[in-house]
Amino acid sequence: MPACSAGVVAVRQALAGVCEIVAPHRGDDVRIAVSEACDNAVRFARLNPLADQELDVEARASHDALVLVVRGAGAGMPTESLPRRLRASLMGAVADQLTVVPSPGGTETRLLFALDTGTPFR
Repeated sequence: MPACSAGVVAVRQALAGVCEIVAPHRGDDVRIAVSEACDNAVRFARLNPLADQELDVEARASHDALVLVVRGAGAGMPTESLPRRLRASLMGAVADQLTVVPSPGGTETRLLFALDTGTPFR
């Protein structure tokens, strides 16, 4: 999917359908977190004109969790500054787990949403 505003909108629309089926009670949390992760990927991809301008989003569901992975080609946020970043704080506030994995080829943001409120993911 292209790393642009239209790509982010397409991701939101696709995940709305997934949430209705898999996690209707977590839909708002999922939309907020994935929007922030995608916006970050798009913003950092634009800063590197040599980077692949694609946005890769993967969703996996099991009986107790929904895992979303957003990959972008930009440098992303330095891991040590995550707690001070509003976007990361917002993603971390609505997801049960947030992991940001920077690499030379881009950044991967992993978001986990518990589907059973009794499951201790935090």
